[in-house]
Amino acid sequence: LISVCSIFWLLLQPYLAQAAGFPDNVAGAWLGGSVDLTGAVVAAAGVVSPQAEATATIVKLTQNSFLGVYTLGIAAAWMRCGPQESGGGGGTGKTSNVAYQLWQRFPKFVLGYLFVSLIMSTAVAPEIRAGAIALARGGARFFFAMGFVGIGFSTSLEMLVQQARQPAVLYTYLVLQVFDIALTLAAAFLAFGLG
Repeated sequence: LISVCSIFWLLLQPYLAQAAGFPDNVAGAWLGGSVDLTGAVVAAAGVVSPQAEATATIVKLTQNSFLGVYTLGIAAAWMRCGPQESGGGGGTGKTSNVAYQLWQRFPKFVLGYLFVSLIMSTAVAPEIRAGAIALARGGARFFFAMGFVGIGFSTSLEMLVQQARQPAVLYTYLVLQVFDIALTLAAAFLAFGLG
């Protein structure tokens, strides 16, 4: 549902930003913070300007880099306060190995992101960094495309139709998305101002 709705926001938001006359950095921060999919962020901000695209990319990558922290925090809170798992064998129901459970829930792509950032920032000589980045971008495009192929394999059109027939699901998503868009726009103006 989010992927399908992101197409709508991808097509609408950049033109709203242009029609409203938002400064490029504000438009980029707004798109980077409120469009759900990273590829859609880059595409939407690219409609506005190269500066908006750069700002949107930084905002979205910053969000993405904190996903591991958010996920671990939510998982830890859920394990502490959420419903108890049935323990079988008369246990307390609490999972005994918290570290293992957190590792299972941790988005491991964050480790790859941090590893590559660390290598590119510290271990690659400045004179060959541009070539290494160009090579890495080619690999990134391939893996990005493979990620969408994987999403295609796991997307069930039948499930999407079922979700669309449940007005509560769609209504909840739309209300929360509009709230996110408004809150992100306010934050973008606070961060970058009117000029």
